[in-house]
Amino acid sequence: MPQDVIIPVEFPHMVNPDPGRAYAREHRWGDRYRVTDDPVRWQRIRAAEPGKLVAYTFPDARGSGYDLAVDQMCFFFYFDNLVEELFFDNPSQAAPFIQRMADVLDPDIPSALHDRSVPAVAMLADLWADSSARMSWQWRHRAAGHWMDYLWANLAEAVDRYRGTAPTSIGSYLRIRRASIGLTPVLDMYEVADGFEVPAGVYRQSDIRRLQTLACDLTVLGNDLVSHDKEDAVGDTYNAVIILRDHHGLSQRQAINQINAEFVRRAAEFHHLQGRLPGLCEALSFSSHDPALGGPGPGGRRAIRLPLPGTPLCPHDATLSLGECLHTWVGGHIDWMREAPRYAAEHALPGGRLAEA
Repeated sequence: MPQDVIIPVEFPHMVNPDPGRAYAREHRWGDRYRVTDDPVRWQRIRAAEPGKLVAYTFPDARGSGYDLAVDQMCFFFYFDNLVEELFFDNPSQAAPFIQRMADVLDPDIPSALHDRSVPAVAMLADLWADSSARMSWQWRHRAAGHWMDYLWANLAEAVDRYRGTAPTSIGSYLRIRRASIGLTPVLDMYEVADGFEVPAGVYRQSDIRRLQTLACDLTVLGNDLVSHDKEDAVGDTYNAVIILRDHHGLSQRQAINQINAEFVRRAAEFHHLQGRLPGLCEALSFSSHDPALGGPGPGGRRAIRLPLPGTPLCPHDATLSLGECLHTWVGGHIDWMREAPRYAAEHALPGGRLAEA
């Protein structure tokens, strides 16, 4: 992390009491898909410390749900590096590759037809099968859409970089990065790992939508604050700090200060909207005395647990739990960025690309 950069706000959060399980799962994932057979590739993934990131951001996850969260994070870093290595110089190859991955989300394509000879396809197929089997059809519909947004947004970034048409405004930049950063599939994974499901009607409320957008922006802008110097050194312009400097007449320090200010403003709005969630529950007539009410989770929040398929949901707790998961993600991600060696120069990719968070 650059010495002159300080993430300007705090999001206090709990940490999973069993980080060792996440670290062990990270290594088992590498062995399962034979990523460890390529020491250079495996070192790049290890430099991202995916197990630590999950331990910092999934404090209530236990057992197989915790394992799935680690699998997902390992996949993200594997796929990010794969796109950077293979497709930035030739994005035409990316579309058919990503389509093969997207096919695993299609319920009309039998799993026997998935091209598991491609490790990334096998990874996503296993992740999708194991997570979606636990959830309702409404969750599957929503989560599949989020995965599609993530996969194809990465193609959009690759094409922009190849053509030299990267966004020149923060607004247009964030519209792409909100999808390509991969946070919405992570939010869906919280429901799997923590054992609750947000009702479809709640998920589409304007306050919930805006909270998700703000969490994405805080993730993107925080990443850009800590990675801008390394990305600048290798000529990568897909960074908010670099966009402000190169296209808006600001010095490097002025650009950093402005992104800091944007981070603070969005954090304040996030806290304000999270505080309004009980009012949203009241407006929707969600009662905290629902018979399906869960007890306090290990992280101190109330969460819905679904020990058996078809257990009734408590919409009140599910709504508040989603807000707390968003808060926990932002706080855990900030702390992970402060510690991860991923931003060090030795983890730059061949050809001048740095691995992104």
